[in-house]
Amino acid sequence: MTRQIASSRPGAMLLLTVMITGTVALTISLHLAFRGMHELDMGFAASQSLESLALAEGCREEALLQLIRDPHYTGGTLALGDGTCVIAVTEEGSEATIAITATIDRWTRHLMARVALSGPRIRLLEWSETGNP
Repeated sequence: MTRQIASSRPGAMLLLTVMITGTVALTISLHLAFRGMHELDMGFAASQSLESLALAEGCREEALLQLIRDPHYTGGTLALGDGTCVIAVTEEGSEATIAITATIDRWTRHLMARVALSGPRIRLLEWSETGNP
């Protein structure tokens, strides 16, 4: 009886083997495709994060230039490329603190700089990236 079932369906075992092999191959290829997309997304996120840091540093330089031109500069909003940055300058005697928030898409970076104001010259005392404004 067993021989009759096996002989009446000679390609059944081959079909089952092909289906299992195809399912395994499809699962592996989908995993690799999604992993590749995840890697691309991570690379794009790193790129956007670095671009927003470059924007923040450019806005810091703009704030320093404006302070050289006008020691009473209080800041403003700048649009550069795909991003915007908000500059806030607070004067404290002969020193000033510059707070910068730069945003590109969903990426935001914050910089804080402290400068000494002495006539037409400005000396950068310290600057750092902060977690929040």
